[in-house]
Amino acid sequence: MYVKLLAHGDVILWTKRKIAHYKKRDNLRGLKTVDFTAEWLYEQFKNGKCIYCGESRTKLLTLDKKYNIDGHHKLNTVISCIRCNTTRGDNYSARDFLKYIAPGIIEYDRTHMFRGLLKDTFDINK
Repeated sequence: MYVKLLAHGDVILWTKRKIAHYKKRDNLRGLKTVDFTAEWLYEQFKNGKCIYCGESRTKLLTLDKKYNIDGHHKLNTVISCIRCNTTRGDNYSARDFLKYIAPGIIEYDRTHMFRGLLKDTFDINK
């Protein structure tokens, strides 16, 4: 579900489901768990953008744990698009991902977006 396309009530319901999911995962791992409300999470998603690539609400936003050995709580989470969150996984620290991997994602998006614009602009078959 894309946050910007949902009505406020639907987003709150969606965020409550996300929180339940985060709590379940953290409890199974014995980690400190969620210390925020659905309304707080809604505000983060509503005004947020991916900390790594800068993608805004046009993509599905998630909470990424800065330190995967800790749970989902305010001090340990950042807003991330699903692509960056799953790419980072347990493979990189948040700091290394931001420094080394995210610039490549941003460059990829920039060049491929530009190519798409050029193709659409100069396609004589349209």
